[in-house]
Amino acid sequence: MDSISFQSEVMKVASIDIGTNTLLLLIAEVTESGLEIIEDYHLIARLGENVDKTGEISTEAIERGCAILRNYKQIIDKAEIENVVIVGTSALRDAKNRDLVCAKFEEIIGSPVRIIRGEEEANHSFLGSKIDESNNIVMDIGGGSTEFVSGSSSKINFRRSLDIGAVRLTERFLKGAGSQAEQIEELNKFLSDELAKLNKDELKGEIVAVAGTPTSLAQMNLGLKNYDYTLIHKYRFSLVDLKKNIEILINTPKEDLISKYHIHPNRADILLAGSLILQKFVEYMQREDFIVSCHGLRFGVVLDYFQSLKRLH
Repeated sequence: MDSISFQSEVMKVASIDIGTNTLLLLIAEVTESGLEIIEDYHLIARLGENVDKTGEISTEAIERGCAILRNYKQIIDKAEIENVVIVGTSALRDAKNRDLVCAKFEEIIGSPVRIIRGEEEANHSFLGSKIDESNNIVMDIGGGSTEFVSGSSSKINFRRSLDIGAVRLTERFLKGAGSQAEQIEELNKFLSDELAKLNKDELKGEIVAVAGTPTSLAQMNLGLKNYDYTLIHKYRFSLVDLKKNIEILINTPKEDLISKYHIHPNRADILLAGSLILQKFVEYMQREDFIVSCHGLRFGVVLDYFQSLKRLH
């Protein structure tokens, strides 16, 4: 278990992060001594499949999401959690049929789905992911967007959400015509142009990389067959090792990434794009390493919900 310092009474909260690639469930207990993880689930629905092209979440993707939420509903009910907060991010922000999708999800889970803006997503990711009390730069690599936030425990100094997610960029750059080398070159040029929108002078502190891309890379780099929170959370990852892993991703068929490197089958096809986002940002910031965090948006959502209730009382 890990904890995040917070002054409070005891409360159990469940948060669901409906992302472009994953649906995440966190059940946590917030006490005066911190946030304690009770349950933490990571399942992949790929809601954002082809949303960049069609502007809508497909029927198949909706059903994948519904199946996961039925499972999550059983877990929440069994744990007898009354405080449930659900947020939707990039795919739901972009989809023209978001209202239909949210209605289906709300019917299953019994709680409203709140679609949050990129800046609010950045705030929650930072709140849930910062490593210590000093300055951190949190980058949350999602399926549709990536959030960049810089600040300390007392103040956020910079936040920005860019539409550079692992699913979006895989579909846009890595599945078309042309050689793989040409595709990667085009993608890297696009990333350089997008990252130039960030003022690096406002980004201070250690880089903390959040979400499935960095945790999968850490699992791969550590040679782990399965996800291990105790080894992956706060793992320090060098840029040199990141580049070595990217070379493996470029030169290894998807089937071998799954069988030899134990990459999740529903992440193996998008991990290269996510890794290139990470590499380009570390290079843009002229850093030699970064820290991996297993926390993220769902942790920040729990803390923000709790703080909001405390302010009301």
